[in-house]
Amino acid sequence: MTIRRSLWNEGPWLRLAMLSVLAAGAVSEAGTGDLGHFLGTWHGTSACVNRQAAPACKDETVVYEVGRSEKPQAAVLKADKIVDGKRVPMGELEFVYSEKEGCWRAEFTTPRVQGVWCLVVDGKSMTGGLRVLPENTEVRKVELKHE
Repeated sequence: MTIRRSLWNEGPWLRLAMLSVLAAGAVSEAGTGDLGHFLGTWHGTSACVNRQAAPACKDETVVYEVGRSEKPQAAVLKADKIVDGKRVPMGELEFVYSEKEGCWRAEFTTPRVQGVWCLVVDGKSMTGGLRVLPENTEVRKVELKHE
């Protein structure tokens, strides 16, 4: 005769351990590619970290508006900098989540530079930066908070 017992009935310590595992999974969701965590208004700083690679770089206070793209599981980030207390548009890029890099990623090319943004959302915080290619040199670091 086989007796099957639920793990839930094994006592308070086992229940506490199971709840801890479930809670840890829920907390780690914020650092994943969940589009819902990326959407919204973000305020913070964008600081220059390598003036040799990007001599014209200026430290900035920024506002990012992240909305849905027409493409599934993609987002459009509209970036503004604050100058004299007013928002000045800097442009927009489409971001997709990169499982390989563990961040929301956007690659772009202009006449002067090719670069890639990589942004990591963790709850109400977003960090990351800009790297110039092909050298893969980090030139900007951003730290933002969700409104």
